Amino acid sequence: MRRWMILTLVTLALTLPALAAGNWRQARLVVVPGRQAGPIRLGQPLSPEVFRVLGRPSVQQAPEPGPEGMDTGNVSWGGEAATELWLGINAKLNDGRGDQNVFTVYLVGVRAITDRGVFIGCDLARARRAYPEARRGEPSEMDEGAVFLEVPGLVMVFREGRLAEMVVRPRS
Repeated sequence: MRRWMILTLVTLALTLPALAAGNWRQARLVVVPGRQAGPIRLGQPLSPEVFRVLGRPSVQQAPEPGPEGMDTGNVSWGGEAATELWLGINAKLNDGRGDQNVFTVYLVGVRAITDRGVFIGCDLARARRAYPEARRGEPSEMDEGAVFLEVPGLVMVFREGRLAEMVVRPRS
């Protein structure tokens, strides 16, 4: 009995800190177009809450200073390199008003849902019902076969009929 109690306490001591640390794979991110993706808010530096919720980033690249350095910094959770995001979250830094301010957020293969109920993995019909004002965007050569729906502050990228990626950006 005593060994069981000690083993239980040791197991808890080892696992509780890991559970308390943020985990971008498990975080549920509510997306508000033009404003935020979960705790990441456009136009503001990354707050301590971001790291508490998402954990330690896999990539941190400082932005170039000043307005000419706009959109040059990266903080990523997941992905292999600062410029490659195959799965995870990428916050692009320097919005032209502040070097550390978030400019754009890319979400790929994470638990993200918009304030209108569109989530990564949903079908194109659901997104069209939720955003009847959305206009179809033009894919680049690299995104051949993808369908882009755009609303102010949000680009939704569909591949094979499912929402694969969201890009939260300033409303223009």
